[in-house]
Amino acid sequence: MEMTFTRSSGAGGQNVNKVNTKANLRLPLADARSWLPRYMIDALTQDRHYAASTHSILLNSSLERSQAANVEDCYRRLHAVLVDAAERGVRGQTSDATRERMRRHKSVAAAKSKRFKQMRSATKRSRSSGGLGDY
Repeated sequence: MEMTFTRSSGAGGQNVNKVNTKANLRLPLADARSWLPRYMIDALTQDRHYAASTHSILLNSSLERSQAANVEDCYRRLHAVLVDAAERGVRGQTSDATRERMRRHKSVAAAKSKRFKQMRSATKRSRSSGGLGDY
């Protein structure tokens, strides 16, 4: 992870013009492969902060007049990007409504199967000598 600082722009007067308060955070994904799972790396390459030319995540912050506050903002935003990438790759739990719907589907399928077996049994029974009566 690399942190660099540059001059900010916009309001701030002499402080903005003389002090490097803008924070630039670069997270190379090649280095992150050792501590991030593969599905997160794949999700991060789809993120809007991904720079394909350097294969890294780039975050900039110049919201505050203080360099330390901008560094903190960069790390907060990096955390949000990583959490978002992790959530996109992990399936959630099945909701109660979905569970109930699947239970109903299974019971309907079981009832249908039972009716089919009973009809088939009745057909076979009617073909046997016991089911036709006296001939």
